[in-house]
Amino acid sequence: LVTQCSITDAVDASGGRRGEIAAPELARDTAYWLSWDVWVPSSFPYASGPFCIAQMHDTPDVGNPIVNVSNVLMFIGTDAKIQVWLPTAASFNDKTATTLVDKYYGPTVKFDQWVKCSLFVNFSTAATGFIEVYYDRQIVCKVWRQKTDYANTLGPYCRLGVYDFSHLETFTTLLAYFKGFTLRDGTDGAYASMGADAKTSAPKQLLFA
Repeated sequence: LVTQCSITDAVDASGGRRGEIAAPELARDTAYWLSWDVWVPSSFPYASGPFCIAQMHDTPDVGNPIVNVSNVLMFIGTDAKIQVWLPTAASFNDKTATTLVDKYYGPTVKFDQWVKCSLFVNFSTAATGFIEVYYDRQIVCKVWRQKTDYANTLGPYCRLGVYDFSHLETFTTLLAYFKGFTLRDGTDGAYASMGADAKTSAPKQLLFA
């Protein structure tokens, strides 16, 4: 599937521009593996970024005016390397802390080819959550035994696409391709090799081929 946005597109509700694919909401306090392949063309304007290519987002409750920072954000940085942004503990504890993130830095993006991405996650409002993020079967970040979700009624869901997340407006077109988006049960023994191969168990759900 292709995702694209243009500087001439209308802005979204948050004031930015995006082209995305949304997946179903995930249950809290449950371990999941999510994996997909991404193709980023060499024409991608990373030098004027950073621009986001995936996120796990918690939907604000009805009537809550605060739009919290996403639970997980994957960016392509201005140096063409992968970045992962995670909210700090303060962000999860305080719904008004909307901009506090820890940043983790990964390998250089492989342009013009399919690359495997994976998340191993347990979104929890208790100190039992965890988040691991992989790009090209290399771990970018690993956070365990802490809060990984907000105390909202609605839980997190995954979105893949291209985002002018910081409203930079420094691009003409953002474009990326995705395939093989799969959700797996994180308790089925897949942990040992998911980051390397992601083929030790049958998919729990194929979100798109």
